[in-house]
Formats: sequence, structure tokens, C-alpha cells
Amino acid sequence: MNTSSTVEFTMLDVSTAHLSPETRQRLETFDVEGVLYYPKGPWGWFVNVPDREDGLVVGDEVPKDLKACIQFAQTLEKEWIMFDCDGTIMEDLPKFDDEKLPSITNHHVLQQLAQNYARHLSVRHGRNVKAMVTGNGKIRVKDDQENGLSALLTPEFVQAILLQHQPATETDIHQVVAG
Repeated sequence: MNTSSTVEFTMLDVSTAHLSPETRQRLETFDVEGVLYYPKGPWGWFVNVPDREDGLVVGDEVPKDLKACIQFAQTLEKEWIMFDCDGTIMEDLPKFDDEKLPSITNHHVLQQLAQNYARHLSVRHGRNVKAMVTGNGKIRVKDDQENGLSALLTPEFVQAILLQHQPATETDIHQVVAG
């Protein structure tokens, strides 16, 4: 018996822009039934694509935009979709625009935003996460574990995540951005 065999799957890289803000919120809060999916950190999700030949179908309980992406992946005979904030924009799929967030250029505001995001990630993932503002105005986050969380993000992405996960602080963030 061979115990060292490798199983490989085919995956389609898709931008989260093909999911409506409502669907992204539902995925984030594990409020989507009828499909198998896993979070991909704060950047997206892995979604299983059922095999049509096995008679598995995506039901009406799945949001229409997510269902369209799954059906598109089925036509390409993919087994998984990797939704990523920096994923591929597909011409054959509808695209959803997020609300436009104010541009953030004030260094003090960027530092405050980075610290809020570090606290958010620390609580969410149970790790000690640090954040800093780079010279080109991006936010770098890293945890204290070897080979752990590390990312370079735009302030607009960080702001969108904080607004999505901490609606009680939305007013505060808008006041900081405006100030």
C-alpha cells in the first residue's frame, strides 16, 4: 500500500470583485449554505466546485453571484475556486464595485489605521500581530510566529476590512479619515 501518494486539485483564481459586498459579508460570517468553503485569511475564500457529472448542483440558497462563479468554474472543469482580493478579473462574470472609500494620505491617520488593524487581527486570530506604515504608504502586518502571517496592504483595503468587521467603529474611522 502506497501511503505517500499526492492528491492534486485544479483551482480557478478569481477576484473577490466578482462577489457582491453582501455575499462577501455572508461568506465572512459563515452565512452561506449549500456550498463548501473555507476562509483564506482576510483576503478571500476557497470554494469547492461540485462536479456536474456526479449530479451535484448548486441550489437556490447560494447567492446568485457566487452561483454564477461556481457554474463558470464548472464549465472550465475546475474543482476549487480561490477568491482573492488580488485575484483574476474574469470578463465572463459580473463585477461588483465596493463603495468608494476616502483616500488616506495623512501619516498619523495611516499609523492609527495600522494599529487598529493589528488589534483586530490579534483578537481574530489569537496571535500577537504588529503593523507598521511603509515609506510608500502601505500597511505591513506580521505576527510573532515563524512563517506566520505577513502581508503588505493598501490603506483602503485595511479600512474596508475594519469597516466590515467593526461596524460600531465606522463613525470613528470616518472621523479619523476626514480629520
